[in-house]
Amino acid sequence: MKQMVDTSVFNFRMKMIQLQIIKTMPPKIQEGAQLIHNEVDKNLSGGSYSPGQLPIRRITGTLARALQMAPVNPFHWKVWIDSHIAPYWVYVHFGTSKLARRMFFLDAVTATKAQVTKLLSTGVQNCLARSNKWSKK
Repeated sequence: MKQMVDTSVFNFRMKMIQLQIIKTMPPKIQEGAQLIHNEVDKNLSGGSYSPGQLPIRRITGTLARALQMAPVNPFHWKVWIDSHIAPYWVYVHFGTSKLARRMFFLDAVTATKAQVTKLLSTGVQNCLARSNKWSKK
């Protein structure tokens, strides 16, 4: 004889988690993208010239203007350097045989990784806590 299992509580809780994620996470994801954008901008902020060092000296500001940020959807933001504005960015970032590399973008992602991870994990924990509160009623 087969025994039926009532999954209504589980289904309800999963629906509450899903609703909380939809409500809570997009602003957190945008905030994480903004942290990365700000760090890249800081690395492009100018200063004195030191080969291979950050921040990169700003002469015309074209490379800084090429820094873009936009949503793909509420759960996916992208931060990039627009190659149409500054097609030379790849040479500055990765260097050449005569130009020291200055990994302004990768360094920014690495520098903000812990902050972004903490921001997103806190958001997920808050979603779970709220959904748990509702399922106990």
